[in-house]
Parts: sequence; structure tokens; C-alpha cells
Amino acid sequence: MGDDGSRDVVSKPGKFRIEVVQKCFGASSEIQEDDVDLAYFIEAYEELNIFIGLLGKIFHFVQADVREKTTKLKDLRQKIPAFYMSVRKMISYEHENKDYPGSKALLALHRALEFICAFISALAESTNDDSVSSICRKTYEETLARLVQLSECF
Repeated sequence: MGDDGSRDVVSKPGKFRIEVVQKCFGASSEIQEDDVDLAYFIEAYEELNIFIGLLGKIFHFVQADVREKTTKLKDLRQKIPAFYMSVRKMISYEHENKDYPGSKALLALHRALEFICAFISALAESTNDDSVSSICRKTYEETLARLVQLSECF
């Protein structure tokens, strides 16, 4: 395990490697069938963030958000490791304390992934007449913007 509480599944080079994402997401659910190990989960998202950076400056806001949320989860793991070892432990702890920083960070990471998946899908279905920025804007409106509007209702 690394100094920051992350597990060293594979060394991280400066380029994106899908096999790291696959290994980390796979390892995150191997320990317990009905739970997710946060260290592997965070490591998978850190690797995905390299890919997000490769998409260009238009995705800087997504990359910054993913970095902020993974850092938040790592900080929580360092401060209170017993309660931030897995998703189930984290949710139980936060529910008992009526404070949800880890759960909110986890939700934001899933939203970012939904946006990236929807964007790549829209890009694959696009024509040469479609601009990347218009595809990005439309995807944002269909995913992240919708969620921002929904959260403002509460």
C-alpha cells in the first residue's frame, strides 16, 4: 500500500492505461462481494482522470472535479481510515454522523463518468458536420447540467 493509503496495483506511468482501470475496478470488488474497496476505486478514477485530460482543454472542468473528489476521498481515508476502507463502511459512518462528504464525492465521480461515457457515445455517433464543442455542450446539458438543476431543488 502506498504512503497515501492507495494500493499499488500497478505503477502509474504518465500515459493512460485502460488495463489499470480494469484491474483496479476489478480488485475493488474482490475483497467483499457486496462492497467496494475505496483504495482501488480511487486508483481507478485517478487513472481515468489521465484519460479525461487527454480529451483536451474543453474537459478541464471535469478533470479538475475528478481530481478534487479523489483527493477528498483520499484525505478522508487518511484521517479516519477505519470508516473509509470501503463504500459500505463509509456510508454507514456518514449516515450515523449525518455528514456525507465521502458519499457526495463518490456521487460526483459517478456523474463525471456518466458524462464521459455519454460524450464518447455521442462522439461515435456524430457526423463530420458536428463540432466537438457542440457535442460536448449537448452531452453536458443531458447529463451534468440536469443533475445540477435537480440538486438545486433540494
